[in-house]
Amino acid sequence: DVWYSPIDTLNKQRLFNMDIGARGCGKTTGAIRYIIDQHIKNPNYEAVWVRRYKEERNEIEKTFFDGIVNKNFYPTHEFKTRAHIGYMDGVPIIRFAALSVDKRRKGITSPNVRLMVFDEFLLDKGDRYIPDEFTAFLSFYDTIARPADPERERVPVLMLANAMTMVNPYFTQWRVMFNENGQFKTKAVSAQILADDEFYQASQHSEFAEAIKGTHYYEHSVKNEFLLDNNNFIEQRSTLSRHICNFIFNSKTIGVWIDWNVGKVWLSSKYDPSCRFNFSMGKDGTPNILTAKYFKKSTFYPYISLAFNSGLMFYENLEIKNDWYKINRQINL
Repeated sequence: DVWYSPIDTLNKQRLFNMDIGARGCGKTTGAIRYIIDQHIKNPNYEAVWVRRYKEERNEIEKTFFDGIVNKNFYPTHEFKTRAHIGYMDGVPIIRFAALSVDKRRKGITSPNVRLMVFDEFLLDKGDRYIPDEFTAFLSFYDTIARPADPERERVPVLMLANAMTMVNPYFTQWRVMFNENGQFKTKAVSAQILADDEFYQASQHSEFAEAIKGTHYYEHSVKNEFLLDNNNFIEQRSTLSRHICNFIFNSKTIGVWIDWNVGKVWLSSKYDPSCRFNFSMGKDGTPNILTAKYFKKSTFYPYISLAFNSGLMFYENLEIKNDWYKINRQINL
């Protein structure tokens, strides 16, 4: 079958599972079908389907089961959605959530939840993660799964996305670095770049693939390569930005600039040499843990952290962006 199924991913028995697949490979449909199949086996089985914003949640609810129904996958069953719940034959099977608003809730009150799906967890250029999203996501998971409760069953998370960019809160916080096979694993977290030669062969001969061949978008859409990594968050600082501090890394000084009028932070090779606030972060392979901990107690930490986790930090060039991610592994924003 050329279409996506999460069975192999979930069989790895990791708690958080990130599957990065090409556009159109059936990630959403495959996840829905998996939930339905599990519910058929166990009528008490339920899942939580998460999107980032309530507008996204409300929109997907309108047509959530249309693909399943139109393709007649389950002809003897009836599907519908109402009030943020998806029903199969009148029984709740999926509860829809929006991370931006539901992070404040005490939790979806269903002990039957066995799976959480976070759909489109990586964002396109121009879209914004919610403030401190990684923490908000973990807090929301905690309220849903109640992992500290020995009476509750384990609730794995399936996180689905197109290959947009390596620059995102999840890869940064979990320190995701793919090996040559496009895989990353720890005891609790797995991430993989889905590779299906049969799907690739089929998709590359489509009319759309022929039209975009030779473009950067072709590498993303058909070959499942990260679309935005060449220039994502590369931006020259505004003329009104103000210098606040410096990072020193690999014997290079990186200036930190902020413009309160537009709410952005920039890292630049330009800096104020007379600045009294300099944080020496060591070099590759030799991190300065002491300075990193000291920085986290400084007055600069809260808004630099907020800017980074909200997608409001920008870089003068790719070299500085790469250096920042090495620095951030010490700081762990």
